[in-house]
Amino acid sequence: MIWISIIIILILVVLSLGVNIGLKETVMSKRKESRQMLEELWSRFGTDYRNYQNIPVEEVIIKSYDGLKLKGYFHRVYKDSKKVVIMNHGYTANHYIDYQFTDIFFEEGYNVLLIDMRSHGESEGKVASYGYNESKDIGSWVRWIKDKIGEDAYIGLHGQSMGAATVMLYGATHPNDIKFVIEDCGFTSAREAIKFQFRKVKIPFWPLYDLIRVKVKRKYKFDFNNISPEDAIVNSDIPVLFIHGDNDKVVPTWMGEALYNEKNGEMDRLYLVQGAGHMEAYSKDKEKYKQVVKEFLDNIK
Repeated sequence: MIWISIIIILILVVLSLGVNIGLKETVMSKRKESRQMLEELWSRFGTDYRNYQNIPVEEVIIKSYDGLKLKGYFHRVYKDSKKVVIMNHGYTANHYIDYQFTDIFFEEGYNVLLIDMRSHGESEGKVASYGYNESKDIGSWVRWIKDKIGEDAYIGLHGQSMGAATVMLYGATHPNDIKFVIEDCGFTSAREAIKFQFRKVKIPFWPLYDLIRVKVKRKYKFDFNNISPEDAIVNSDIPVLFIHGDNDKVVPTWMGEALYNEKNGEMDRLYLVQGAGHMEAYSKDKEKYKQVVKEFLDNIK
């Protein structure tokens, strides 16, 4: 009997450690500092932030629905333009990573709002919620834009990875607020994204996922099982451009294809980038990426 008790205790200890490690990796990974992000912007994505330092910027702080301070950076290059795109970065990053995309939208006459998503950069918050709370924050930013430039603002969303999931979740449920969504390497659901990562590092999905999920639900009030961009967009009329690298080892390519096939609206487009890893679609072929985005935007005017 004593050996059985020891084995049970060991199993419980291992599970407890697994849950704590899993919790940290899924929602509380160390966030990247600004300097680190700027270095990565150049070394990995080939974009020099110094090229954007002289562009007029308004630093903005708003309150989220649950009382957090959220930080944004509004580049209003065109004073008379009603067109704005809101940029949403991925997990552990911050707004700096999105400067690589700004020229695409500036060239199309858009002003650009870059944001630090909750619990990232200079925004408050402790955990990432795979788009659940972040999509609600988009609503607060949309409200700020309309208060700033008018109810007739023409607003689009761009997001990468977790940011891509965020913009799909918001766009699908608020078609009257925005005109389009560009999602780059987004996942089908939080559950599938976590499952893929667990398998990649050979961590048993069961029972750890359910234990982590229960702890997150109890402590942070959201449920991984209820976060599904794939389910959200299926009946949505909002035009979506789906972008994915075919060498993505973080969010597999099949997820991008599944999202497109699930929605497949008349104005939707799928752009797969050969040889691109996670979040590398633009840096792999910048001119083609620009062309695809511009053609998509022209098609929905």
